Amino acid sequence: AYMFPALASTIGWMMMLAPTSGFVNVALEALPFVDRGPFNIFSLEGIVFARIMADGIAYKVILFTPAFRNMDQALEEAGRVSGASKLGTILKVTLPVMASPLILVFALHLIRVFQGFETEWLLGARWGFYVYSTLIYLQAQSFDYGQAVVTASLTLVVIGFIFPIQRWVTRRRHYTTITGKFSPGLIDLGGWKWVFFSAILGLLIVLTALPILVLIVGSFMTHVGYFNAVPTWTLDHWRDTFSDELFFTGLRTTITLAVVAGVGSPLLFSIIAYLIVRSKWRLRTSLDSIIWVSAAFPGILSSLGLLMLFLSVPGLTWLYGSIWALVLVVIISGNTTGTNIFKGVLVQLGADLEEASRVSGAGWFRTYFRIVIPVIMPTMVLIGMLNFISAANTTSSIILLASRDTITLSILALELGSSDLGQAERAGIITLVIMTMTMGVALVMRAFALRVGLRQDMRARDVQGRSIAPTERAQA
Repeated sequence: AYMFPALASTIGWMMMLAPTSGFVNVALEALPFVDRGPFNIFSLEGIVFARIMADGIAYKVILFTPAFRNMDQALEEAGRVSGASKLGTILKVTLPVMASPLILVFALHLIRVFQGFETEWLLGARWGFYVYSTLIYLQAQSFDYGQAVVTASLTLVVIGFIFPIQRWVTRRRHYTTITGKFSPGLIDLGGWKWVFFSAILGLLIVLTALPILVLIVGSFMTHVGYFNAVPTWTLDHWRDTFSDELFFTGLRTTITLAVVAGVGSPLLFSIIAYLIVRSKWRLRTSLDSIIWVSAAFPGILSSLGLLMLFLSVPGLTWLYGSIWALVLVVIISGNTTGTNIFKGVLVQLGADLEEASRVSGAGWFRTYFRIVIPVIMPTMVLIGMLNFISAANTTSSIILLASRDTITLSILALELGSSDLGQAERAGIITLVIMTMTMGVALVMRAFALRVGLRQDMRARDVQGRSIAPTERAQA
């Protein structure tokens, strides 16, 4: 569900909950006691719902899972032994102990609220509702760059208070859950396990399968939701999409952007992580801090900042609207996650491998590319895959920098989805193309990563076997 693009999810829910043509409203209006469908996705409630469905639930589950795995079961057992019910244990033991990750996830959620763009633009712009990111985009589109910069500055001030407040709150108390007597465990749900399993399965269907099904069905309808249209079903939307020159321009740009980001970013992030973890460079701590701070910058701010830089510096004007500007902002957007994953891997990598290489006369360059990179290759494949998918789906971070010659499929789908000409069907087709492309690459890269990991494991066993054999012969 986390890999499912927010743009595709939002367009799918638009097709389901549009006030006059949404599938759900049309189905309810067929009932004898319903005069008008009750749902309106183009409202504040609809925006909140669509945002939760797009990435709100999956993102929080991913963040909460490690915290609950590190929860000491003895704490909850002590609560139950003292006579507290399961609900009482949750309210008086579990939630207070989990206060630190709860506050952290809430802070990260606020950051993601400021980063939200596609859902808010598709569902709010047509009735005059704007969040800061869509307002900055509107101001930049009107060439009101001064007002856009002011709005961005105010936003940075607000974002700047989030993590200091979070750190101040969490440092006031201790939330230790892993000690020398730490004992993680599972809770026996008894007969309720099938109820929870069914609920989770239903939620996954609603988050992913249902929007995809609606996108597919809607793409073959003359007008989404109008089952009385003549003809009801058509292939015209597919023909129009694949005969549009702009679609092929977007496809070419998307593939180029995703491939360059997927190949270049792992190499760049691994070098940055290596400098932070392994080198004695005195500025490595500052570099690490800059990497973390950049995570708080929403995509639209990065796009606006680079736009102002390109327009104000004469020697950089040529970058505006070029593919290299898009590559630059995409790499900047993914540097925090990629660099920190590489840091975790390099910390686990023993320094004896590099020392042996240097003793044999190899320099830093050869050591890094002949020793370090082969060892961390599975991680490089993972980061490359994540950045490929992110680059193919990104919108807010590149929308102010792209021109008609460098438009991407995601921007084209956003334009069609927000059009007043009823182009939601074509927008849905384009999101299906993006999903098919990214899922295909993800499967191929996963298979490649498994092969690389297996090859390294076999090589390590071979080396270990050759090192043990002389010892055994000597002992004999």
